Amino acid sequence: MLHNLSLPGADRSVSRYRSVRLAHGMATTTRCLQFLVVTLMILCNDKTVAGDVIGGRGGRGSTDCPAVKNGTWTFHAPAGFPTARHLPPLRATWKHLEQHLQTAEGMLEQVKRHLAMGSPDMWIDCSAIFHWSNETARSGVYTIRLAGANRTVPVYCRMEGGQGWTVLMRRQDGSVDFYRTWEEYKVGFGNLSTEFWLGNDNIHLLTNQARYGLRVDLETFDGESSYAQYRSFSVLDEASKYKLSLGRGFSGTARNALRFSNNMTFATWDNDAATATAFRFRSAGWLSNSYFPNLNGVYYTPQTVPTKTKWPLDTIRWYLRLDDEGNIYPLLKFVELRVAPEVT
Repeated sequence: MLHNLSLPGADRSVSRYRSVRLAHGMATTTRCLQFLVVTLMILCNDKTVAGDVIGGRGGRGSTDCPAVKNGTWTFHAPAGFPTARHLPPLRATWKHLEQHLQTAEGMLEQVKRHLAMGSPDMWIDCSAIFHWSNETARSGVYTIRLAGANRTVPVYCRMEGGQGWTVLMRRQDGSVDFYRTWEEYKVGFGNLSTEFWLGNDNIHLLTNQARYGLRVDLETFDGESSYAQYRSFSVLDEASKYKLSLGRGFSGTARNALRFSNNMTFATWDNDAATATAFRFRSAGWLSNSYFPNLNGVYYTPQTVPTKTKWPLDTIRWYLRLDDEGNIYPLLKFVELRVAPEVT
């Protein structure tokens, strides 16, 4: 279970998601509909005609039942079926009957389609959810079950660009402190609707259940947006200190800063005896001895960034850029890491 990943809005999103799951059909829905069709007996002069109509073999002229010709039907419950005897028999026209049967058939077909696409408990990432919904799912908090994990994990899904992206990390307002311990980065922390880290154990399981690519979205306080995209991205387990592995294939409008972190192990201030980089940068992550990237550093704004030094080592940065006066530029306002399978 993720640590401190709770929010009323997130709870509501999960509740809406669970309601969609129920509405879109589990096996119980199928059984209920089948029970309805089987037990509903439409009797006319001792003739049962429901089977012909549902099976598509019938029609208005397929029976010699006088009620068809008269335009009315009388519905009788099967023997032993509980009835409300104080209510008059239900009478309906052929048109009404036909509409109800078509609705029941449509519901059954919908259930069959959803069951064929797999149970929601089998969704392993946001991409699976996006495609299961016929590309109609919206961005928000969902629940997935990672391969190799006997538990569910709440995640934030970014549904855009014809893909469902599982978000690993987000920085956007400085509301969450990212200067955390090894254990906190292991299980995850923050708020899925604002700032969070999904958890190294979850990231490892997620990126090793299929081939995944990574997208890094960046935005400065000046409104400049850029992105870096990697075709292959995976993280090893805790025994390997969550070592980062990047394959070949880079594209985007931002520079390829993450190449400096390739094959680096994860570091936090309490588990970085070799270089103490996390301590010096007040950060965590796949940190090299260079000054970038440092996405888990301190969230500074133009108003709060230190002015005593031109080189604030602890600030969030993707690539080292200097302005005309030698100051590190620009400050990052927004950072998001997200993955999806088979990114090209």
